[in-house]
Amino acid sequence: MMHVHLWRVALDRPARHDWLSGEERDRAAGFMRPADAQHFAACRSALRGILGQRIGMCPAAVPIMQPAGHRPESIPHVPFSVSHTGNRALVAVAASGIVGADLEQVLGRRTDWLAAQLSPAERIRGCEDLLLRWVCKEAALKATGYGLALDAAQVVVPVGRARCRILLTQPKPRFWHLSTFAPWPDFVAALVTDRAHEAAFHDWVN
Repeated sequence: MMHVHLWRVALDRPARHDWLSGEERDRAAGFMRPADAQHFAACRSALRGILGQRIGMCPAAVPIMQPAGHRPESIPHVPFSVSHTGNRALVAVAASGIVGADLEQVLGRRTDWLAAQLSPAERIRGCEDLLLRWVCKEAALKATGYGLALDAAQVVVPVGRARCRILLTQPKPRFWHLSTFAPWPDFVAALVTDRAHEAAFHDWVN
């Protein structure tokens, strides 16, 4: 059984700018809206703090790389996935294996555009909760390492179960393990791994 730690992060808390790299501080400074800059800095400093605890390294010293077209990676390698929406973020960390996580806020979200992301089978049988289905698909795409470079319509999500196996038909047929949950009121999230998992929840505090 794969053990995954899920960290709930409030992005309206002060960020640890002294933990950020020069490139990360530049990215934060490049946002037009101060709230977006705050959320990015808080998310990345929390990620550094979480990885630093896991590796046993000062958060500012944790190397985080992002190869072109792929998700961020840490050195030493720690399987992790990050998702943020509004003023909340979710960080999934495992000791080994592959993880993908996605988080979405429910209130005020338009979902009509998500119909185009359904697989042919999902279009035939219909889908009541498009947003929940979307977080499952995006978590699976993140687990592959390619994210939205792949087609979400190639991810087939079973109906009506909080824990199940999910089929990804691109780039090759593969089953992944899926669980869904609500980390906060008005938020939905999904976790996808390459084998059966158990999740433990934590709240990040700098």
